[in-house]
Amino acid sequence: MDKKTRIVISGYYGFDNMGDEAILFAMINMLRANIKNIEIIVLSNNPQATKTAYNVKAVNRFSPICIISAIKKCDLLISGGGSLLQDVTSLKTIPYYLSIVQIAIFFGKKIVFYSQGIGPVNKYANRYLIKKIANKVNYIFVRDNKSKQLLKKIGVKTEIEVSPDPVFALKLDNNLNQKIKKEFQYKKNIGIYIRPWKNQNQIVNTISEAAQYLINQNYQIYLVCMQPSQDIQIARQVIKKVNNSSIKIIEKSLTINETLSYTANFDFIIGMRLHSLIMAIITKTPMIALSYDPKVENIMNEMHIEHQIRIEEISFELLKPQIDYIIQNLSLEKKKFIDIENIQKPIHYIKKLLL
Repeated sequence: MDKKTRIVISGYYGFDNMGDEAILFAMINMLRANIKNIEIIVLSNNPQATKTAYNVKAVNRFSPICIISAIKKCDLLISGGGSLLQDVTSLKTIPYYLSIVQIAIFFGKKIVFYSQGIGPVNKYANRYLIKKIANKVNYIFVRDNKSKQLLKKIGVKTEIEVSPDPVFALKLDNNLNQKIKKEFQYKKNIGIYIRPWKNQNQIVNTISEAAQYLINQNYQIYLVCMQPSQDIQIARQVIKKVNNSSIKIIEKSLTINETLSYTANFDFIIGMRLHSLIMAIITKTPMIALSYDPKVENIMNEMHIEHQIRIEEISFELLKPQIDYIIQNLSLEKKKFIDIENIQKPIHYIKKLLL
């Protein structure tokens, strides 16, 4: 008799984005630690890579037959985490993720939104879809208060609770951390995590100037690409502009644990990718956040991170004072971090829901 508990996970998985893969990795670890005899099926852009990386089942996220088959056989659908319900990156994003939820509703499945960041939602049709479908799910966990407020404003009546991003549950692998520490040949190291954006020339010019300023103070600069297919291009533009042996791209494809360990070994980071900042919080590494999206600003405010610059305003004149302050107050900055609470709450709710 098949007594397995089947959970389908829907999110932005299989696109080689380190942040979203870290969300999936953390969720899988927590689910396995808390639910016995569990079978996890991930809707992925690259099912084979997802199967290999996490030892789960995975199906093509663009195959209606595979999606329907997986959801029809499951006990519960997790939608999340990440910024799934927003219409800034694409007008197809919200209809896609809500269509997955609608399939689960049709088959009478239990549904939980897991640590989602909601918004911006600019189109009336998308707000209507969210209201209509989100009111039929069992429970909603969002990762910041602004997401909760937006859902309530849209008209969502389902119970909503703020819960930290699952990535906060990751732990540093001490053996790996020591191994990576030995790779650093310099005493002073900075990690910079940037991504392409609309004002790319402005970003490249500012980061290049900041990198040169830090090199002049005997820092080694590492450009870390969390989504290589996108980030290597802008990293290479910075390298070309600085043209110094004290700045380099970490070219090899890093695992989630390796990225966490590299982050732990930097004196501080300058981070545009949200999950570079979350990894810095986990490892108590001081940071300057470059906010290109409300999700970055929202979570940094939730965590009381003061050093933030909006990406549309980025300039060396704004960045330099923040760099100087952190360099002068490194010990103080490291003591500011607090332990993150309630990371396991969504998992405990899911476990109870499945009983």
